[in-house]
Parts: sequence; C-alpha cells; structure tokens
Amino acid sequence: SRGLGDVYKRQAIQRGDKIVTSGGMKGKVVRVINDFDIEVEISQGVNVVIVKSTVSEVEAAQPVK
Repeated sequence: SRGLGDVYKRQAIQRGDKIVTSGGMKGKVVRVINDFDIEVEISQGVNVVIVKSTVSEVEAAQPVK
C-alpha cells in the first residue's frame, strides 16, 4: 500500500527528475505535460508519455552548484 508521501512526491515531479514506474521502467523526466502525464526519456532520443500515477520512485534532480 502506498502512503500519502508517495502521492505528494508524484505531484512534485519536475523536469530532470529520475523516475521508476511500477512496471520497472526507468527514465528521466523531460517534460510535465499536465497533472496526469509526464514525458520521460528512456534512452537517448527515445521519449515516452507515462501516466504519473504509475511512478513508484522519484529521485529529484540535483541542483547545479
């Protein structure tokens, strides 16, 4: 069962974040399309649209120092 923290993490997804979907696909967020969909690069030059609710892990992009 997922906690509320997971819901908030998914809502806060932004460009540059690395994500893992519940199906095991990994990628980097290229664009947040709307409240439900994100565009993710799964390989160089290969982008797919993923439903936000299927994201199981989010690694926030590291700020540039």
